[in-house]
Amino acid sequence: MCKPITPVCLVAFILAWPIKAFTQNCPQVQSCPTSIIAVCDESGNDQVFWNAPSFTWHPGLQNADLPEGATDLSLTVKDTCPGVLNIKYALFLDLDGDNLPESVVTSDNTFPGGRMLFGNAFTPGYTGTDTIIFDNRLMPDSMKFRFALQTENISGTVHARLRWNTDGNPVSYVLPRLPEGRHRIMWTVEKNGVAQQFCEYLFRVKDCLPPLIECLSGWSAIIPASDTLTLSVGEFVQFAADNITPNALLQFSMRRAGSGAGFPLDAFGQPVTQLSFTCADQGFQNLEIWVRDLAGNTTSCEAGFTLYDFEGNCVEVVDPVVCATTVFVNYDTIQQVRYTLETLSEPGLPPYQLAVTPLPNGCVELPDFSQYPIIEVAVKPHKNDHPLNGVSTFDLVLINRHIIGLQLFNKTWKYLAADANKSGTLTTLDIIELRKLILGVYDSLPNCPSWKFVIADCSLDSLNPFNSACPASLVFDPEYMPGEMNFLGIKTGDVNGNAVPDSLAAPPEDREPATLLFPDQRLAAGEIVDLPIRLSQPAAWIACQWALQWDPELLAFETLQPGALPGVDEDALAEPQPGLLTFSWFDTESRWLLPGEPLLTLRFRALKPVHLQETLQWRPSALRPEAYTADGASIPLQIGFTETPFTTAENTVFPPQPNPTNGAARFPFHRSEPGTARLDLYDVRGNAVYQTEQTGAAGNDALELPAETGIPAGVYAWRVQVGQTTKTGRLVRL
Repeated sequence: MCKPITPVCLVAFILAWPIKAFTQNCPQVQSCPTSIIAVCDESGNDQVFWNAPSFTWHPGLQNADLPEGATDLSLTVKDTCPGVLNIKYALFLDLDGDNLPESVVTSDNTFPGGRMLFGNAFTPGYTGTDTIIFDNRLMPDSMKFRFALQTENISGTVHARLRWNTDGNPVSYVLPRLPEGRHRIMWTVEKNGVAQQFCEYLFRVKDCLPPLIECLSGWSAIIPASDTLTLSVGEFVQFAADNITPNALLQFSMRRAGSGAGFPLDAFGQPVTQLSFTCADQGFQNLEIWVRDLAGNTTSCEAGFTLYDFEGNCVEVVDPVVCATTVFVNYDTIQQVRYTLETLSEPGLPPYQLAVTPLPNGCVELPDFSQYPIIEVAVKPHKNDHPLNGVSTFDLVLINRHIIGLQLFNKTWKYLAADANKSGTLTTLDIIELRKLILGVYDSLPNCPSWKFVIADCSLDSLNPFNSACPASLVFDPEYMPGEMNFLGIKTGDVNGNAVPDSLAAPPEDREPATLLFPDQRLAAGEIVDLPIRLSQPAAWIACQWALQWDPELLAFETLQPGALPGVDEDALAEPQPGLLTFSWFDTESRWLLPGEPLLTLRFRALKPVHLQETLQWRPSALRPEAYTADGASIPLQIGFTETPFTTAENTVFPPQPNPTNGAARFPFHRSEPGTARLDLYDVRGNAVYQTEQTGAAGNDALELPAETGIPAGVYAWRVQVGQTTKTGRLVRL
């Protein structure tokens, strides 16, 4: 509660004034608005109305001339009871723009035409205060407008309307033109001189007519030397006008067409009055030009212009750059390539020794040749480090399959990658050279660099790539050299394209590791022991490799004995230094390996008392321990030790591989004697969906679930019976 009444309290009181209607049965108000009435004005401002300086004031226009609009305010009353009906109004107007209706016009006012009281909303009986002229037309007072009440009774329904008329013609009523702003009106319905009902509501007279705007379009602009052209919104406005807001107070904004909606505002809520254009914007530019009046009404038009670079300010000065990228799918830039420059000087002058400048992206920048009397330059890339990058035993599988005609190379660059002895042919000698590199016999290939390079715009002969005339250096005249020169790099020995051009980091492991089991034994000095290496789980491998290390003062390697890995011979193993044994095995087809059988056996002699688990371990820096499936997937290998090695004296059934599967699956088993093995597959309802049976000799074998069975995805129960041994489990088919 505010005491005493102050202007601030009056503002709060008026703004919170209830919109209400008190009703009785008779007379009865037919309709009383329950929300603010919006009066939409689309007319212009007439200076002769509501222009009383020092009293009237419009904060937006910053002058005393208030815009006005025709306003229809009325009340309908149903009167079916006897007596005299009288309807009155009190019109509260805000004339000074502070959102506080300070002036009141009542229906029983007796002021001459064109006049009313100002500031009487807070006086008893709405009397006193100053008189102002709201109708300034140059005519007698009898012809000026005054506020009036027009009533009409039709069969007991009375229509009361707030109107203007004149003293000279009191029966001619027109809609009053009330000033724009927030106002209110209170209707009082009396019967026999006693107030029976009230209807009071707020209304707002508002400019609703959007401004007019015409845009300039079809002109051209030139990019300046600064590479940035800034244009103002006014440069695109040909004409703009509004019914109320003068041009000086109109707000203009702009945006690129289609980049937003509504009147454009920047991050601070202000109109966007400038846009910048650079070389990237060359060509036609379509813009939206917007205008907004003081009432918030907006309009837009489209403007277009064409941005040209007539003066060549956008021509990029390209420094001569040389890059080498891989021939693989991604064409990544190869890092740490060394480039040599061979120059041919003018007659009688010696060649110049010039160097390149490395760039952060792995390319190099050539020097400025203009200051030297050079007539020809040859650029040649070199890279002979990290020869094992991308090279593994699986590459030997692919090269071997190509040589024997089982799976030919599908890319020309693979021929050049597989030629490890630089003979211009592919033979088993290339496999031998690469195997020596893998096993650590070689630190690098003796006859071939780690990377080979050809110019990028040369097409390799797919029929005979070794006879292709693709040079390894790029020769040019310094006066006409291109801005960028590219080479393609081929990693020697890497035919599956997994060499990393910018790092030696191993590729991420995306499969669970497989475990190679070693016997966990303690040896006395001088004791000789055979160590069979077995798998902990069934696997299907086409190749594997590892480097095993130990303390050379504790153990000495003696010999290798072949096992389940076919074709293992002395070439598969190397001891590049004491305490390090490297192994690389591959075959032409995938081999199914079971836990019960030794992959191979290593014989060691103890030099001192030793616990094997404490000295045997991988050395990944020498050779990554991993195996490979027929599709080229790598499986990391880890070492495990066991005191009770797995034996296969009885029938044994192993879990299916792979599981889950999106194709075929194998159910490996060991049969202790000749006999029959059977596979049954059931769905979740117990219905048999697949059966197969086979008879064979004692040893390792597998039952096959083909990929082409038509069995849908789901979870299935399997049962494998080998002789009198039965094992069950679940198989997930994706």
